[in-house]
Amino acid sequence: MAAIPDTGRFEQISLPRLLVDLYRRQFDGRVEVGRQRVEHTFLFASGVAVGCESPASKNGLCDQLLAAGTITQEDRDRAVSLIESKGCKEATALLELGLLDPRGLVGALRDQVRIRLLECMAWPKGAFTLDAGPPPAEAANPFRIDVYEVAQAGIEAHWRADQVLLDLEPKIARFASRNDRFASTLERLESDDALAAFAEALDGEHSFWEALKRATTPRSLAAAWVLDVAGALDYSVESAASSEEIPTDIEIVFTDYANAQAEKSAARESAGDRNAKPTESKAAAALRAEITSRFEKLRDLDHYQMLGLGDAASEAEIKASYLQAAKRYHPDALAKAGLESQTRQQANAVFAKISKAYSVLSNKRRRAEYDEAKNASEGPIDAERLASAESMYRKGEVLMRSGNFAGAIEFLRPAVELWPDESDYCAALGWALYRKMPSEPELARKQLERAVELAPESASAIHRLSVVTRSLGEDEKADSLLKRARSIDPKIA
Repeated sequence: MAAIPDTGRFEQISLPRLLVDLYRRQFDGRVEVGRQRVEHTFLFASGVAVGCESPASKNGLCDQLLAAGTITQEDRDRAVSLIESKGCKEATALLELGLLDPRGLVGALRDQVRIRLLECMAWPKGAFTLDAGPPPAEAANPFRIDVYEVAQAGIEAHWRADQVLLDLEPKIARFASRNDRFASTLERLESDDALAAFAEALDGEHSFWEALKRATTPRSLAAAWVLDVAGALDYSVESAASSEEIPTDIEIVFTDYANAQAEKSAARESAGDRNAKPTESKAAAALRAEITSRFEKLRDLDHYQMLGLGDAASEAEIKASYLQAAKRYHPDALAKAGLESQTRQQANAVFAKISKAYSVLSNKRRRAEYDEAKNASEGPIDAERLASAESMYRKGEVLMRSGNFAGAIEFLRPAVELWPDESDYCAALGWALYRKMPSEPELARKQLERAVELAPESASAIHRLSVVTRSLGEDEKADSLLKRARSIDPKIA
């Protein structure tokens, strides 16, 4: 690979190519991009964008959340007023006002980095400057952006087909094949049928042009560009299996897959296709839409919003809302509606958070503490500290998956200390305490009991608690816990 210049223009090195090159070189430092009066600074760690700074966009995060429908105009105005009166950061104001919970903030900040990168990809002209240096603080790690995915999204949204083909033209007459980087790169990209057809043709027996002719959607053509620039393809000047001629006139016809599929479906129905799946009922379709909508907003909703209630809801209203959700999201109800596995898993995640909300709001003391924290106006909440907890949890999870439970505890314990009311953190720490050598089952049980208290419908936490309880010789209680876990998730072994 050629060296990346410290400064350059997008007319010579496009932003998607720059992102992929920075990733392949594991770049640490700052990347300043700008055009006319618009400037953004992106922070990189090991070649991945982990944060952004945009002085010109003082209330960018608030505006982003308003545009997404996460907060109202009134909410935005309250947040801006607090920022101006206290001189605090946007993240701090949003947390103090209860407009986001900590995990929702992490997601919003991650989205902010991705959105600004995509905005810059729409610039036909611009300049960049690289400033290599130490990687940003650990607190930024939860905002890591997959550069391959965002490069594909940017090209799909902002490049014309001829722009992509012009970039790929030097290799178009060679024979293309997949190499050992191909599978891992492809997994990180958004796929469709055209991309699958393109990938199938990368067998060394077809020219790159023949493969590209199968990439008939903007998404698949963008993915082909990323696979090439990421070094996931090998090229040869000849094919032992054929002697095809490469045409000089290039024309790619793009297909609207959604419309094409709809037309095919209509044709099958008109012909009386006996293999067609039964039509989904209106009730099932409504339930599916509800589940998907709530799952997508899961991190952004507070306890009252999860139950569909206002802050002044009565005890009776809270209980009634929870019981209604329990019936609606019960595994038998989901199966009866004919919902597929992915939607049922989303429903389980939604109901777990509903259960957590009910466990807090149905308890007078815990509800009062929650309301006080939600409406607090004294003392800023340390947003970076909360983001750091998420970062530590993720690192602990990685170490646990590799079997290093003792090492995981070094990250999970601080995560729990920083954010003690997150069930996932308590459950992970409890499991690590049990699995490490020597095991500490009593301490593990304490953390897992706390996790179950915070999320009564978490099948994973209940199952782990049953295992630890059995190790302490309490078989009857362990059997009861295991039965409870299986009633929530029948897949529990």
